[in-house]
Amino acid sequence: MQFENIARMNNWSNEEKACVLTSMLRDSAAAILENLCSSDLRDYDKITSALKLRFGDAHLTELLHGQLHNRTQKAKEDLTTFAYEVQSLAKQHLSTVPSRRKNTSLLVSLSK
Repeated sequence: MQFENIARMNNWSNEEKACVLTSMLRDSAAAILENLCSSDLRDYDKITSALKLRFGDAHLTELLHGQLHNRTQKAKEDLTTFAYEVQSLAKQHLSTVPSRRKNTSLLVSLSK
């Protein structure tokens, strides 16, 4: 979001955004660039798509699904705290799921 605001403020083109973004990436994010062809490295949308594919919501959805599915009440944890934690996990999980899959996804996450 911050990057998008700076790019808009500076009136950067798609290619300029790509150039600045690729120069800022480090470690595993920079490694994603190795899988892109040279023309894609000048395309901001292709770069951000590759980054989202690797680090985006798909991974987060699976992680939150697993946490919600495996969450049990801890020893000495009161019911109110447990309910709050489950509700919080459910909200986080549902925020990453497409609208058409929300009901099914929540039911699957809560079933054991």
